[in-house]
Amino acid sequence: MKLIALLLITAIAASAAAPAPKKPAAPAKKPGAPAKKPTRAKPQRSIGDLARDEAKKVDENRDGKITGIEISKLQAVYRNNPKSWLSIFDGNGNLSLDDAEIAEIKWTAAPPSKPAGAKPAAKSPPKKK
Repeated sequence: MKLIALLLITAIAASAAAPAPKKPAAPAKKPGAPAKKPTRAKPQRSIGDLARDEAKKVDENRDGKITGIEISKLQAVYRNNPKSWLSIFDGNGNLSLDDAEIAEIKWTAAPPSKPAGAKPAAKSPPKKK
């Protein structure tokens, strides 16, 4: 009888010491799938910017102003397409750009760019005494 009681106590103690079954782990993320970054919307160009871009096409000397022969070229461009963005500069609505209206078209001129093949001047070595 003592032997049966001892076996029973041992069996109970062994079952109590056994670890509880583990919960299944969460599925792992797929490797190589980059996290999506929130994208920002690009700012919309204003109508004035679009109109100045059309005027920049006739600015041959890239000085930021329409002068000289560029005036007649811009007037021809607007005369051929009166529904273009240049119409916002037509203040009196006569479907023609006057000299005063063209004089108001200005933008910041881009700095002159260096030619692609230009290299900086080589420094001369210091003269020995």
